[in-house]
Amino acid sequence: MLIGVLLLTPAGAHVGGTVGHLWKKHIRPKAVKTFYTKQQSNKRFVNTGEKASDADRIDGLDSTAFLKSYGHTIVVGGEGTPEQNGTALLNAMDGIVGNDSANRFLIRLEPGTYDLGSDKLIIKPWVDIEGAGELVTTIRREGFADTTASDAAVLGNNGELRFLSIVSPGAGSDHATGLRTGTNTQLTHVRFQVNGAAISNTAIRVIADFPVFRDIWVIVSAPSGAEAVGIASSRNPYLAGSLVQAGGDGSSTAIKVTDHSFNIENSVLVGGTNSVNADPLGAVQIGASRVVGAVTTGGTATVKCASSYNGIFDELDAACA
Repeated sequence: MLIGVLLLTPAGAHVGGTVGHLWKKHIRPKAVKTFYTKQQSNKRFVNTGEKASDADRIDGLDSTAFLKSYGHTIVVGGEGTPEQNGTALLNAMDGIVGNDSANRFLIRLEPGTYDLGSDKLIIKPWVDIEGAGELVTTIRREGFADTTASDAAVLGNNGELRFLSIVSPGAGSDHATGLRTGTNTQLTHVRFQVNGAAISNTAIRVIADFPVFRDIWVIVSAPSGAEAVGIASSRNPYLAGSLVQAGGDGSSTAIKVTDHSFNIENSVLVGGTNSVNADPLGAVQIGASRVVGAVTTGGTATVKCASSYNGIFDELDAACA
């Protein structure tokens, strides 16, 4: 409720017509009206002759004049159909120019499903995508006939995905892949669901150095005769606070390493066939994690566990046995 109070200023001073103005000296005292609501912590002084509606103005300007227009943040709405939303996301990415280390961009996705159709989301370098939460913002693309073209998304160098899900249903196709990473990329609170392809089902392919994955949730499964891999790596990723689970009726491996290192901490690794497979090269270090499923190596590859345990919480030795 709006209440009007008639006040007299002290002799020789009056309140200016704007919020936060100091009392200024004036030759003649002047009556002012104060309009305020119960929720207001600061009183708005209005000169005699002004209207109550003028209390919504700051220095004579409407409050909307002070809204900031963001030059490097693009908001994509999720109120359309999944296909319309997917097209809007692809268009937003295509419209980004001048992206570099001094000009990073952020695409923010509202709650909704963003279906890419047959298109792959190529995320440009120095661009982040942020959803409204793993359970409410979903990027979707079905599987593909060619494994190199099956990625739902490719994360460009120095970019991050956070607070969203990537879903790649592979039924009716040969290959399904959630994401391929670039150099110095990050995933934070990202959920992956990949399944159903006749040959390969992979949530994340690491083909460039030093990606960091924190608080991710990976569920991948394969039909009979197919392969499911949670994270396939030939470079140097770091994984923390995450769940990686591979299952189904086919071959299933949570972590598959073919070269370089892979450091894992405070995570849960579950594989129907292997929790970890390193072959022919690579070094996997696992700390303070739950490892469910066989740990296998080939060639000169190694796997080491520290302070880790199996599915029934029995402590594992340094060889993860």
